[in-house]
Amino acid sequence: EAQALGFTRAFMVALLSLVFLHEAITRLRWFAIIMGFAGVVIIAQPQSGLNSFALFALASAFCFSINTILVKILVATHSRQTLMTHAAFFQCLFASIPTFFVFQMPQSSDWIWFVLMGVIALCVQPLSLAAYRIGEVSRLAPVDFTRLITATLIGFRVFQEVPSFMFWPGAVLIVCANLIVF
Repeated sequence: EAQALGFTRAFMVALLSLVFLHEAITRLRWFAIIMGFAGVVIIAQPQSGLNSFALFALASAFCFSINTILVKILVATHSRQTLMTHAAFFQCLFASIPTFFVFQMPQSSDWIWFVLMGVIALCVQPLSLAAYRIGEVSRLAPVDFTRLITATLIGFRVFQEVPSFMFWPGAVLIVCANLIVF
């Protein structure tokens, strides 16, 4: 449910891009965003109503939306290397605060996963920044929905988690939403 609510950031990014970046959002883009979100809801199948945990998920989505708008503004005047360095520094700084209270020494096998996450981030961030540099964030918003498909497929491959029956119609909606925008 938190993941489904987290995907509301596509709506928030679209609204914020309209206000702060003055992007024109066509009906077709709104339709794609709504279609992609419907796919997420079908896959995630949230059950309960709005509660304090849901509010945290929505607040997180809002913060990610603000981050997206700020990145779009900053890529116009800063290099990818500068943005990646600042992001790494501040993520480390802010993550160290809660880590101080709950730190556990990683197992030796955990280091493989840490390195893999770092390598993937090192590959993804320059591509993401390039996309924001040349594209409109309202056009890129539906692409975010593909994270759910990717996570499900990785879960199947790595952890043998079988997707639910509802994964497939939801995935079709997400893919179609992205094809509409492209």
